[in-house]
Amino acid sequence: MGRSGLIEYLRECEVKPFSWGDRDCFRFANTCVELQRGHGFADDILARYSTQFGAAKWYNRITRTKGLWADMVDLLDDRLERVETLHPKFGMIVARDEPSMKPFKVALGLVLHGRACFLSPQGLAVLPLDNKDMYWAVT
Repeated sequence: MGRSGLIEYLRECEVKPFSWGDRDCFRFANTCVELQRGHGFADDILARYSTQFGAAKWYNRITRTKGLWADMVDLLDDRLERVETLHPKFGMIVARDEPSMKPFKVALGLVLHGRACFLSPQGLAVLPLDNKDMYWAVT
């Protein structure tokens, strides 16, 4: 657990491609939080799904049907503290608008030394921060 556990997890993700229900952005962000504080932000609502369709059904159930959250950003706002900053710290959760990332409409990642890490079909993608990114503190 802690920073070393997080770094080890990121190394594992470097070569493992995005996979719904196993290594998708929601589970990635939850695992990053878990490794930093001992429990994830969504351990109680994680569901088993293995396809994008399955993720959409689960997402629809927790947002629209149960009326718990309007969208993924609302869920994060409910579970973590959003931080308005142009200089996010190592370990913060980052969300970036990504319309192709259905059903979530955002890609979730981790701030790593002035960059954002996201899962991709090739493994871990490390990208420059964007001024439209949103950030949440973990601790």
